[in-house]
Amino acid sequence: MLQVNLLPWRKRHIKRRIWQWLILLLLQIAIALLVMTVVVLIQQRQQDAIGTTLREVQVKQAAYETLYRQTRQAWREMEKYQARLANEEQGRRSNQRYEELLMRLPTFMPDSLWLTALSDTGNALHLSGVSSQYDAIIDFTDALAREPFIQQVVLHQTQRSAQDDTLLSFVLRLEWRSHDKQEGERQ
Repeated sequence: MLQVNLLPWRKRHIKRRIWQWLILLLLQIAIALLVMTVVVLIQQRQQDAIGTTLREVQVKQAAYETLYRQTRQAWREMEKYQARLANEEQGRRSNQRYEELLMRLPTFMPDSLWLTALSDTGNALHLSGVSSQYDAIIDFTDALAREPFIQQVVLHQTQRSAQDDTLLSFVLRLEWRSHDKQEGERQ
């Protein structure tokens, strides 16, 4: 029988197999490195995009904060302006009420009644005077109570004058009607 020495063939076959496995292993390592490199590059691009977006958002936020502060400042100025206008309007209305009252006061006053003092406390007006008749004081009080800009008339004090027994001194308190109520009654 013929004997063939297969040992050199086996050695070559084993070497070839080792090289194949080695090449296959190196190929797998290269593919893994390539995949890792691609993943790292993708993540780096995403981080760059996120960083760019973050910077843009921060710039927009700073712009919005500046705009908010400017808007808030404008609102404060507008509120101050409106408050000043409201105060001016309230002063104008108060002056108008005084003017109307002073112009119409002589028509309410009976001949036997004289005013001696007029003082203002903001929401109310105090009138002091003297009269020879109690009915004249009551008529004067009733006439004032019918005025649209006066909410309430209170007769605080009535007493005989120390100098003259025929005269009565009195103090009236007139409470101003708020402007809103006055407008509602006119309509």
